[in-house]
Amino acid sequence: MSVKIQARTLEAAAEHFATANGFAAQTYQGLADAVAGFSGMAGDDYTSDEFVSTYDEAAQAAVDGVRELVGGLAGMARLLWMTAGNHRSANRASVYQANPPVYDGGQFDDLPGTTVTVGSVSVPTAKGAEPSDTPALWDLITDYLEGWTWPGASTRTLRSAASSWRQVQTMLDTMLMPYLEAAESQLEGQRSPEIADVRTVIADLKLDIEQLGLSCKDLGDACDDYATRVDTVKETVRGILQDLAIEAGITVVAAGIVTFFTAGVGAGGGAAIAGWRLASAARRVIKAFTAMRAAVKVAAVARLTRVASKVPLIGRRFKRISDAANVAKHARYRDALRRAMGKPATRDPKLSRLMDEMWRDNAKIGNGSTAAAVRHEIATGKPVGGVFHTQKAQDMIRALEKWLRNNPAATPGDRAAAENVIKDLRDALAGN
Repeated sequence: MSVKIQARTLEAAAEHFATANGFAAQTYQGLADAVAGFSGMAGDDYTSDEFVSTYDEAAQAAVDGVRELVGGLAGMARLLWMTAGNHRSANRASVYQANPPVYDGGQFDDLPGTTVTVGSVSVPTAKGAEPSDTPALWDLITDYLEGWTWPGASTRTLRSAASSWRQVQTMLDTMLMPYLEAAESQLEGQRSPEIADVRTVIADLKLDIEQLGLSCKDLGDACDDYATRVDTVKETVRGILQDLAIEAGITVVAAGIVTFFTAGVGAGGGAAIAGWRLASAARRVIKAFTAMRAAVKVAAVARLTRVASKVPLIGRRFKRISDAANVAKHARYRDALRRAMGKPATRDPKLSRLMDEMWRDNAKIGNGSTAAAVRHEIATGKPVGGVFHTQKAQDMIRALEKWLRNNPAATPGDRAAAENVIKDLRDALAGN
């Protein structure tokens, strides 16, 4: 396959990913701020327990997924930028410095702008909220409810959470995805063996982002569905208690105060309502709560369960991209150090003589090594000191490999020195 690459085009694709990385980081921070306000929104009662446990797990998975997306986009920017650098280096003369590069823990090559990472966030539990809107006559039936209590969910907060989760999907679909499509378009017409792999990674990345967005929408839909179920069951129970009031001859007036319009007993006379009436009403309330709990399990809990199982897989795929970029960055840094390293200090006399043959005290090219001479000759087409060093480099590789075979018990430092020099010589012969 013929190679036809414009390094600047790959750099432009990297810049799109760097911009997407920054936008994803902003989205993540906005989501982290939002979920902090949803603590205790789902209540703490029999109607909420399954929703709470699955929501907490799904919400944490989704937040973690967006965090891994930030890292994955940064990884794509780095990988594309390094790929562009590789092609650019293949078409220009290299300049070798006697001093090694200083690694400060950051990206070794210049980046398109700045990529960022974000820290992890713990999503607060949805369990909590104190019921504040119990209806009139509720206290009269609590002894008959077998542990069921008035739903404590804040439907207002649930609907706010639903809106926030859906907004994440909108931002991923309409504002983040165009950057990936722009990066993808930059690769059209570029021919190199790795470009097909890059395009496949981008296509998979777009699909995973779409699925992450749909999972966030599922979280929002689950919150909305649960809020609707809570409102509905509350109205149902209020209706049951209103029926109880009518049957017992009670008028419910402002602020939930009751008066007996037949018995002539005031609000404090709840004992006047027959126990069997209270028990009957309580059974109807329990039935309503039980039906609501089942409906929540079928709809909201099922959605949340899917999210909790699917999103971690998506997050791991994002992480693989960032991990690959980190490995590539570290490998490039090590290669740069090898190119600039001084003559290794070794203990074995024979190995030391080999090192002396490859590092000349009066050498003026690069770090003075045979590998530096080979690189200069490949870049310029001119010999160093009137002699081409390709054959010497090959001979030294064979000599070092023989020394490694014959000295399996050599010190770890000596063996590492030999291995690093072999790698540097091979890289130089390959034009790197």
